[in-house]
Amino acid sequence: VTITPFKRLPLYGNDKVLLYKTASSSTASSTERQLLTQSPHVYGVAGSAYRQMAASSKNQSIVVSGESGAGKTEVAKQVMAFLTAVSSPGETSSIERQVIEAQPLLEAFG
Repeated sequence: VTITPFKRLPLYGNDKVLLYKTASSSTASSTERQLLTQSPHVYGVAGSAYRQMAASSKNQSIVVSGESGAGKTEVAKQVMAFLTAVSSPGETSSIERQVIEAQPLLEAFG
């Protein structure tokens, strides 16, 4: 369940990506992993899906649903940004290019 606050909150950004990336890693401490069990965050969900995909070598899906104006597109963008950061730290990869190229398609379907 998400709530659209209609104003910018410090929920996203490089510092949060790094925090959730560290918590999602296989070398994370129990204190760091505790972050993932607290209130749900889009980066936590994306990190869990990425970790499961890497561990099982099976595709994962993240379903983002809601009413018109609920923020589905913004959440999908944040998921893609997080997955790009986790899969290609510090470099432009084919994954990042694919994500960037998918943005207009995502916007077209709203």
